[in-house]
Amino acid sequence: MEFDEVKEKALNIALNKITNKWDLDKLSDLLEDINVSGLDLDITGFNADDIIKLNKRDEFDFERYYGDAREVTYNYYRLHEYDEDRTAGYYNFPTIKACHVIPEKLIGFNYVKSWKHERKGLGVHFFLDDYQFERMWSNPFENIERLRGFSCVFTPQFSSYRDMPMAMKIYQMYRSCLIGQVMQDAGLEVIPSLQWVEPETYKFCFDGLEPGGVVAVGAMGIVRDKVACELWYSGMTEAINRLKPECILYYGP
Repeated sequence: MEFDEVKEKALNIALNKITNKWDLDKLSDLLEDINVSGLDLDITGFNADDIIKLNKRDEFDFERYYGDAREVTYNYYRLHEYDEDRTAGYYNFPTIKACHVIPEKLIGFNYVKSWKHERKGLGVHFFLDDYQFERMWSNPFENIERLRGFSCVFTPQFSSYRDMPMAMKIYQMYRSCLIGQVMQDAGLEVIPSLQWVEPETYKFCFDGLEPGGVVAVGAMGIVRDKVACELWYSGMTEAINRLKPECILYYGP
């Protein structure tokens, strides 16, 4: 099957998902074809877990599940993974326990899927463009399985910029904490990637992080921006005072 033909079918699946009208046998076959082709399943609105559910639909009410708008919303915002009893701060950021692992080397998350080498001693970072790891949010459990065997993994750092509305900055940092907590629950060693913007974000950006462990920070793209450098040093000072980390892993120039 030609790649363009596969992509067209994938887009048709995504459109049909809106109407929730399916020929489940055909849907199962199409998703299998797309998965085998190497095209990212995310474009269809489904993932590898959904293929499993389709293949076991005698045990799982697929149509009811995807016909329930509330359930779709819960999945989209990862509300099933949110535990209100393990949160901190005004915005209920999920808590992450201190990690005491120091990796010998790092690789980017974008290399994990194809990594065939030794994993011991390696840490996985997310200091990348967001599109390279957004699937950690849309499909965390499949990607967590790919992270097993690495010595540690940083929390995803969903981008926050100075010109973003404050509500977006809060949401981006919340997402990082939630995925970090989910990864810890799955048994991974998780190092928080610290993130802040201007001093106003200090009100929430360190919430949920247990003091005293190893933390990671990035400094890409700020060297030629005087204001960004000043904000970085200010935030780093605040992080040290608040979290008192045993070790800071620095990624950048």
